[in-house]
Amino acid sequence: MSRYLKLVLMTGLIALMGGFLQTGPGAERSVATDRLRSADDAARTAESAISAVPISKSAENAERTIREITGLFGPFGPEEAYARRGFGGFRSSRSLWNRRSSFGRRSPFSRSNTAAATRQTPARTTRQSATPARSTSAGQPSATAARSTRAGAASTGRATARSSVMGRRVQSETARRSLATHQSRQAGFARSSNSAANTSTYRDNGLYNRGSQNRTSYDNYYAGRDSYYGGMGWRTPGYAFMSYPSFGMWDALFMWSMLDMMSSRRHYAVAHHHANDPGYQEWRGEAERLAEDNAELRAKLDELDRQVATLEGTPRDPEYLPPGVTPAIALAAEVVATADPNQPRITVNTGVANGNYHRFGQILQTHLPDFDVMLETTAGSEENLNNLVQNQVDAILVQSDILNSYLRRNPDAEDQLVGLQSTLYTEYVQLIVNEDGGIASVSDLEPNTHIVYVGPRGSGTHRAWEGFVLQDPRYGEFNTRFASYEEALSQVAGDANSVMLFVAGLNSELLKEADRQYGLQLSMVAVDEHYFSTAVDQFGNTIYEVATIPHETYPELQEGWLFGYFDSSVETLTVDAILILSKQWVDTYGSKPMTLFEDALWRSIDDIKPIVGEE
Repeated sequence: MSRYLKLVLMTGLIALMGGFLQTGPGAERSVATDRLRSADDAARTAESAISAVPISKSAENAERTIREITGLFGPFGPEEAYARRGFGGFRSSRSLWNRRSSFGRRSPFSRSNTAAATRQTPARTTRQSATPARSTSAGQPSATAARSTRAGAASTGRATARSSVMGRRVQSETARRSLATHQSRQAGFARSSNSAANTSTYRDNGLYNRGSQNRTSYDNYYAGRDSYYGGMGWRTPGYAFMSYPSFGMWDALFMWSMLDMMSSRRHYAVAHHHANDPGYQEWRGEAERLAEDNAELRAKLDELDRQVATLEGTPRDPEYLPPGVTPAIALAAEVVATADPNQPRITVNTGVANGNYHRFGQILQTHLPDFDVMLETTAGSEENLNNLVQNQVDAILVQSDILNSYLRRNPDAEDQLVGLQSTLYTEYVQLIVNEDGGIASVSDLEPNTHIVYVGPRGSGTHRAWEGFVLQDPRYGEFNTRFASYEEALSQVAGDANSVMLFVAGLNSELLKEADRQYGLQLSMVAVDEHYFSTAVDQFGNTIYEVATIPHETYPELQEGWLFGYFDSSVETLTVDAILILSKQWVDTYGSKPMTLFEDALWRSIDDIKPIVGEE
């Protein structure tokens, strides 16, 4: 039924109900006007009451006052009232990242009880943020322009020195050459290893910390190493290149050179002091393997054991280095060097070009002006997870439900996916149907009748549908098709038996364009499978939560309860959008870039929330 016809019918119905509105000569206002003015009076009364609360009141009195005030606003709870008055707590990196030492106890994403309760309340359409707004940003409009991530830069009022365009170009070219040097040197070894970058076991090692705090460029690193060994007259033996370029935090050449310096107690003492180091043990295992068919190497290892035996009883020093050897010589390139010490590089997998994941990536990019940020569009969460596990990217955006299902199928990937994760915003399951299809909710779909478009193969929406199948085998009976979201919208607009599933934050560019282009042909309907909210993952956490898409988020796609008008909110299910940062990237660049990244991430979360309807 067209919306114009609905409007005509509604007008006729109101005309027949002559007593519905007060229109007599003595009536000064209608019932609707009474309600509006009453709401305005309540708002003014609440504002006056808030202003009258003394700052010195106790927390108990303040809480009671807030409860009284929020009673005037119906759906606003005390926690939201505090946020609106600037009582939000300060956010730290501890609350930013969902850190865990053990994955078996908790989910990789955390949801507060308050958030769950808010989202299940029909009167509210968005849940509270898992972390309150920073007090430093209370009352400020969300910024979309780039802001410096340097602490204090915005408050001093002084101009911040910036490199010229030419200077940045030269710096970038130098960094690329430096990285090429590193890759060329690493390619000279028969085996490749990422163990040098994954050095979480060395967090409390003073030697590692000294080396990683002041990184140099790869060019400087290799030049210094070549100069050191060249000055000693030592040349790398051929068998060294038949293994890895590094072992744990140690550079391979430093370990192999020890075998040719048996006359110096200072050098073979390394084997004694670091006998329990995992990197040294990895090197010794490789040396034993290569010595099986290399008599020369076998003899050197036996001599090393005889010399180390003379140090029995000597206290071990985990930070020992021979005199004259610095961390820049002994430690692996990934620990003490980088392509450009002044401009960390980070590659981020987002999602489709017109989706909210990519939009978040663009916002994050503006808040990292001193980083070389590379955004890569992908098909979605599944591709992102595979790329991170294969160390092809540094950070990814994924759906919380997809992350859990991925870990079920790939338990060996746990170490790479558990650690630095941050919940960004809420994602809604959005079901788009043909206006003439007679579909009011997902429960109206029939397996033998309807075709369900689930986005590109491997996308978050595709995997979300697979999650539906796990919850209710009936969904496995449907005929599903893969297509871009743009193509799917076109197909649904022309076929009453086709529907499209789309999992994303609110206000997506894709659906806003669909609202403009197909508003009279398509509708958004409820995904009212409330029992899905009782499902838990392998860690005992809920997978879905019940929520509502706010009234007129997409004005043409959402229909109200009376002939398409009035309240048009839509019931549905939600998951979380999560950012995962590679531990390898953190180990590579150290604490200072990490601090800047955390600050930029906070700012980006502040900016994306109003965009996705979480103001």
